Amino acid sequence: MARPAPTERLNYGSNIPAAREMLEGLRDRLRNTGTDPITRQEAAATIEIALGMMTRRKPVKVAPRQGQPVTPAMKDRIVKLAQSSPDWTMQRIAVEVGTNSGRVSEVLNGLR
Repeated sequence: MARPAPTERLNYGSNIPAAREMLEGLRDRLRNTGTDPITRQEAAATIEIALGMMTRRKPVKVAPRQGQPVTPAMKDRIVKLAQSSPDWTMQRIAVEVGTNSGRVSEVLNGLR
């Protein structure tokens, strides 16, 4: 495992799988200190970089909302249409209700 400098944290974006891999490698090195000794500073530097890789940066620009918010009436209608017409696609339900298939999916999966 490469020994990263603490300043490298600033160069990383969000990358959870890579951070997990780094931490697992650190764990393995700490368990097997006889074969590959590690200093506290090296461990701290690795943890610092992994933490940086688990942090989401604020977006530079956020797109404005284009659709109407899902109202309770829309939610009820989506659920009723899905139950009464199980062969309908989410896209068809969305067109019928006047929203997009993503909102239909969120409603049906309990996210809205």
